[in-house]
Amino acid sequence: MRGIGRVGGMMLLGGSLALPGSASVFWVLDGLGGIRQVNPSLNANPGVTLGNPAAQGDSLAVDPLGNFYVADATGVSVPPAPPGFLFQITATSVVPVGSMGYTLVGDLDHAGNGLWGFSNATQDLFFFDLGTLTVTYATTLPSLATHTITGVAYQTSTGDVFLSGNTGPNLDELFRVDLTPTPSVSLVGTIAHTDLASHVSDIDFDANGALYGITWFHRHFLAINPVSAATVTLSVGPHQDATGLAIQEVPEGKTVGPLAVTALLGFGLLNSRQTKGHANVNRAAATSA
Repeated sequence: MRGIGRVGGMMLLGGSLALPGSASVFWVLDGLGGIRQVNPSLNANPGVTLGNPAAQGDSLAVDPLGNFYVADATGVSVPPAPPGFLFQITATSVVPVGSMGYTLVGDLDHAGNGLWGFSNATQDLFFFDLGTLTVTYATTLPSLATHTITGVAYQTSTGDVFLSGNTGPNLDELFRVDLTPTPSVSLVGTIAHTDLASHVSDIDFDANGALYGITWFHRHFLAINPVSAATVTLSVGPHQDATGLAIQEVPEGKTVGPLAVTALLGFGLLNSRQTKGHANVNRAAATSA
């Protein structure tokens, strides 16, 4: 298809966008407006909002093509479904995907062919395969029973999973889970923030491997050092009740549709880079291969 113009180094193809490298687009699930595209440096909503009543969970995940996933942690959702269901969110609907078998899911993070998640009911870290709609990996982490886990972030470069958790308001900590050869949990450090009477509600890595977090009440955006858990506050927002953060990595050479075009242009194509590709993170398959 012949291009009709360029934006930066990108070719516009009849309303779609062909990307020369990966770009990170930030999305937040909150109690006041559904799923919003956000600029963490400005704490602004550049204009893309999925304003439908998204499943009322504490999690948000997005794949490179812009498909959103929310775990229903409470059993209250649109449409109604039992606890433990996974939902795919589109611009017009909330679609039940199927049961993950876990309740009180603190967060989800897309990686490879599925979703990493954590259940605060069982302290299980699990991987849900979106192709087979089954849990293909799970491990129980009893040392985290004293914490409420709010964020799950898969680190592509190491294959480790990072978790944010708290024991009360402003008592947030960052954990690192090394999955091989035997799953082990290590405390990285305290996640400091200034959102009083609040907590870190989610974390995620961007396309460059940088770790970010948000707080619940006033939607503070944090840059988090994954080695020390030291934080830099990027912006401070109004009351948002932000429960989920998902950073969409649009891979090199992908042609994305009009919704993603609007998001990328409104966001300024933050963190553009050459993609390194996603590894298949199905640990069970990797181990048995």
